[in-house]
Amino acid sequence: MGSIEADGLTLKPALSDISFSLPLGSCTALLGNNGAGKSTLLGLLAGIYQPSAGRVRCLGPVSYLPEGFPIDDQLQVRHAIDLVRGTPGWEPRWVDPLLAEMALPAKSRVGSLSQGQRVQLGVALTLGRRVRTYLLDDPFLGLDPMARVRVERAIADRSADATVLMASQQAAVSERLCDGLMFLRDGRLVWCAPMEAWRSRYRRIRIRDHLDAVHELGELALAIRSAGDCLEVLLDDPACVAEERLVRAGAAVDTVPLPLDELLMAVAA
Repeated sequence: MGSIEADGLTLKPALSDISFSLPLGSCTALLGNNGAGKSTLLGLLAGIYQPSAGRVRCLGPVSYLPEGFPIDDQLQVRHAIDLVRGTPGWEPRWVDPLLAEMALPAKSRVGSLSQGQRVQLGVALTLGRRVRTYLLDDPFLGLDPMARVRVERAIADRSADATVLMASQQAAVSERLCDGLMFLRDGRLVWCAPMEAWRSRYRRIRIRDHLDAVHELGELALAIRSAGDCLEVLLDDPACVAEERLVRAGAAVDTVPLPLDELLMAVAA
């Protein structure tokens, strides 16, 4: 049984019939274009919204970071931290070193922080509680490279014995950090699987010699483009049979790296 489960989850008009299960001790990236429904889905899982159909179960307690960390701009940073200290599961020995690394100006008002500082504060307060489920909406928004590494490390630490579902536009970070991947498109879930599954199913190859062999691929070819005297093909090949078909037809085939952000453009667009 998963730590996060959703069955037939629908919120009209934002989401439609979404079902998935995520295990304990995992970090899953929730990717999709703007407006795909990522924030809405996290809000449903956090209990902020109620579905118009379906059911949801999150192994609790849950700690939720909304996009941009909405909080009273007039609060001083130290007072925002004090508000969360003492909540169930708060771990000073874990979060205090993280806050020290972030070096946020304690007496400054939240409204005066940069976008990256505000998000770091939200990440620290969300991850500062030891819970079973973390829901993070764009925890890398506006972060500089050093802050991004710091937040990546903190998320990885928490996902060792909890379930993290993280909406993000940072495909490269998601590929490094996460062991699961979800794609949303127009309110529908089009992919939910371990990270390794997309690497085996979706591949990019280069065909040399006998270029007409590309016709052997049929529906496996998502996109084809010329690359000098070769053809580059983006494959959707869950059975991993494309290369065998091409070699049988006399073609020479090379594998070409396929970054996650390029896959996202092709599959989730």
